[in-house]
Amino acid sequence: PPAQLAAMTSSSNRAANAALVQRHMLRRPMHRADAGRRSFFELRTLAGNNTYITINRDESAYIDGGRIMEFDVAATNGVIHVVQHVLMPQ
Repeated sequence: PPAQLAAMTSSSNRAANAALVQRHMLRRPMHRADAGRRSFFELRTLAGNNTYITINRDESAYIDGGRIMEFDVAATNGVIHVVQHVLMPQ
């Protein structure tokens, strides 16, 4: 929602910004191949919340309901997986 996005991205709301970013990060890099043949698993983010990954037979994958659009994008500080939407705090 636009109002929530504006509040989260406000420079006066640094703690919320950090928590939002940490919801998208793991303690160590994880590549698509690390999932192996599992179709469902749970990971803990740096923010301390559990996030749920589902991989379908057609190889489409979802994290907390948002489709993972691209896997294993190399970054200087790890690996990125492009997700369809922002993982907002509940």
